[in-house]
Amino acid sequence: MSASTSSTAPAVPSQTSVLFARGVIARLAYWPALRIAVDQGWGGPESAEKRTWLASVLVDDFEEQDPKPDVDYVEDRLLQVMTDEFDAVLEDGSAEAVAKDVVRLWEEVVAGRTELLVEFEERADKLKGKKVQVEEASPSVVEVEVAGL
Repeated sequence: MSASTSSTAPAVPSQTSVLFARGVIARLAYWPALRIAVDQGWGGPESAEKRTWLASVLVDDFEEQDPKPDVDYVEDRLLQVMTDEFDAVLEDGSAEAVAKDVVRLWEEVVAGRTELLVEFEERADKLKGKKVQVEEASPSVVEVEVAGL
């Protein structure tokens, strides 16, 4: 059976989906809380794979839901994944900031604009190979400082 006659051939993602996925991956790559969780292996040996999985879940949410997810939905999704997959309860407001960026990215990519995508990718590229600096202020408080941000 040739590939052209197969009815199970995967659909080619739209340009919008590809650009949005790139932007979500980049935005998650420089989120300090997630960077620490991955660097420290809070999600186990597959922590990096969980970050990629989170990006795919967010992309699927935007492609499959109508109406599209809003900031509150995305923030809840981020917090839930951080809790379930990385045993991290975030109360620093960073999930809301990431959620706002993801929703804004979707709106811009759908409108054919890529400036935000480029910004996210540039910020992520600057952090490649750099370790997250973590300072413990007290046993129950962890302060995060990311070089270059």
